[in-house]
Amino acid sequence: MELSIIIPVYNSEKYISQCLDSIISVEWDEMECIIVNDGSMDNSAKIISLYEQKDSRIRLVSEKNSGVSAARNMGLSYACGRYVMFLDADDFMTSNSWTVLQKWIKDKQYEFMAFSYYTYYNTGETKEELFPLGSTSTDDMSTVREYIMASSRLNMCWGKLFLLDYIKKFKLSFPTDLKIGEDYIFVSEYIRHIKLGLLSNECIVNYRQHGDSAMRRYDMDTRLGYLKKLYEYNKECVLETKDKKLLSNMYIYYLRMITNMSLEYAKFKRKKELQQMYSGMLQQEFVEEILTKIDKSCMPSKMKAMEYHMLKKKEVALLSCYFMIKAKFAR
Repeated sequence: MELSIIIPVYNSEKYISQCLDSIISVEWDEMECIIVNDGSMDNSAKIISLYEQKDSRIRLVSEKNSGVSAARNMGLSYACGRYVMFLDADDFMTSNSWTVLQKWIKDKQYEFMAFSYYTYYNTGETKEELFPLGSTSTDDMSTVREYIMASSRLNMCWGKLFLLDYIKKFKLSFPTDLKIGEDYIFVSEYIRHIKLGLLSNECIVNYRQHGDSAMRRYDMDTRLGYLKKLYEYNKECVLETKDKKLLSNMYIYYLRMITNMSLEYAKFKRKKELQQMYSGMLQQEFVEEILTKIDKSCMPSKMKAMEYHMLKKKEVALLSCYFMIKAKFAR
């Protein structure tokens, strides 16, 4: 068995057929698809059962609702493929994905492979999301580490190939105590153990973009709590590499995370609420550490430099006005 695809499912009756149709369309016996029903209360399990009856490569596993990380971990316990790929139930494979996957899997030299994707909007429009490589692909490990540790390019676990033997050997799993960033921890921990990785600008997944923002589901304190855990883990990984440039880029990346979060809340919070939120955020020790460690000469733009200075000086009134104005233009 060459490939195990693991799909966690929770109340996905609206999208799961399109997802599974895009998988069973390929005539390839060296692939299995493990679908973990995470306590769905809709017709997801019934729909999947019909696919299981007509295609022996489909396997349905059910558990009580325990969250996406637990579902992926359960899927891993059933996997038999040399490579593992994760896919979300509302996403689906591209028309040329199987040609791409079979080509690279037959190559057999890479321990990790990450592919580009299309963002698929509810309007039917798509946007190609490519790695800024300047080429079709790269196996430069410094570039791979840059994208996982100092950007959000590899944060998601889906659309990537992992060696199952490595997952078992290093006892890797998805942390069940995180609601945000759990897949980043898995991907990052995996990359710590490899020497040969590939980034390819061949798109294999249609990633469905929903309008519901995580910012509306979690308050800023909760988001900051998750961000702190991810930052501390990421910093440990980067320090381990002893790469000063990577460390500098990591701090810039977390500055972007802070400013992006500030902008997103400005889209639906009132000015007074924003000031209180920004004030609390800037009192966080890890936020102060990020702002202190940043090399100002490495700012990616004048706008980011301006945002940095407002944050560093804790000008919460100015910050709230600035991000509220910016949010209006961002809509």
